[in-house]
Amino acid sequence: MARYAKRINADFLVVQERKYSLLLRGYVNGDLPVYEKFRLADFLEQYDRVLYLDSDILITPQARDIFAEFSNPKFFYAYDEGHILSTVIK
Repeated sequence: MARYAKRINADFLVVQERKYSLLLRGYVNGDLPVYEKFRLADFLEQYDRVLYLDSDILITPQARDIFAEFSNPKFFYAYDEGHILSTVIK
């Protein structure tokens, strides 16, 4: 991911300090990394656009510049996983 960011001339940030934690049984210190995606709004104070990728995403060397492909900063772009799953599971 860092190489991709460098290639498209974007900053690459890794959230290392937890801002959100829940006191749920079974989790160490109640931390759930999945909730850190709610920090995207904080990053929009510093950046015009933000790309959030889950940790299980692979970026190929041929991947195009996502910010060039979806260039309007006034839109929110998201992948609808539910739509794909509903067409596969019939």
